[in-house]
Amino acid sequence: MMLICKDKDGNILSERKQILERWQQYFKELLNTGNAKTGNKEIYERVENNLELEEPTYNEINKIIKSMKSNKAAGPDGILPELIKNGGLILKQKLHQLLLKIWKQEKNP
Repeated sequence: MMLICKDKDGNILSERKQILERWQQYFKELLNTGNAKTGNKEIYERVENNLELEEPTYNEINKIIKSMKSNKAAGPDGILPELIKNGGLILKQKLHQLLLKIWKQEKNP
């Protein structure tokens, strides 16, 4: 049985070593989106170093919402990313208020 896979550019890979490297690259990108792609590297560094963090701003929340990928499965809450992205100003404001409440109480309501 012949295994094949496509690289990022759509080229077909047929060698086992290349396929394994591509899968490794794929999962590394998939699992590390929060750090590199949303531009929140400094937040992660502050958390790792136990430094004081400021509460999340509306603009930060909005930026993260815009960076959410579409056509992905819903999480445990059953909410699709498209619903949040297209929810409008009121939804974004309510989401920001909820996140501030969680931030201040340090627990989920």
